[in-house]
Amino acid sequence: VLDHQRLDAAYLLPGAAIEHEGVIHLWVVAFSAEADTAPRHVHLTSVDGRDWNEAASETVLDGGALGLDETGAIPSSALVDRDGTWRLFGGGRLAASDAPVIWTATASSADGPWTLVDEPILQPTGDGWDGLVTDHPTVVPTDNGYLMAYGGAGVPDRNRNRIGFARSGDGLRWERMPASLPGADDDHALGPSACGIDARS
Repeated sequence: VLDHQRLDAAYLLPGAAIEHEGVIHLWVVAFSAEADTAPRHVHLTSVDGRDWNEAASETVLDGGALGLDETGAIPSSALVDRDGTWRLFGGGRLAASDAPVIWTATASSADGPWTLVDEPILQPTGDGWDGLVTDHPTVVPTDNGYLMAYGGAGVPDRNRNRIGFARSGDGLRWERMPASLPGADDDHALGPSACGIDARS
């Protein structure tokens, strides 16, 4: 459906996607075979999910102000607010500490220019189930703000990834919230034991 060679890349990392007013928008990260070449963010559109048109200009997500490492900002979620503001959410690693953090950016249209908020909106605290890792956010609008699902891991169980939730009124300040299901073995996040549990029970 989408060939990496068409975008002059060694490989592509699927990023955020959204359908808006009959058009599918996809942001991918294009990695070069050259080690010293920074990844590029490319905005693509389609009406059927098979044939993709490249936007007139590449999406620029400058992670420098946020202090991200050379991989930069990796988008994973997109939405359009009621006022028409476009929002991207994603993850990345801080260059100074290698900590995985979650960021957000806004724009007046899908083509940008994008303004990346210069502080992480969610990051590891050192404690709890997500004390070591916060990444791969998916954000949806609610009646009074936003709801985020994100991946995480803690120091004692760094190889046990779980899914947690947070809520926000403005998309910038987030409050973690419990994500428990009856029969799961964790009161704070959804882990492997939540698989197969009927959330309606």
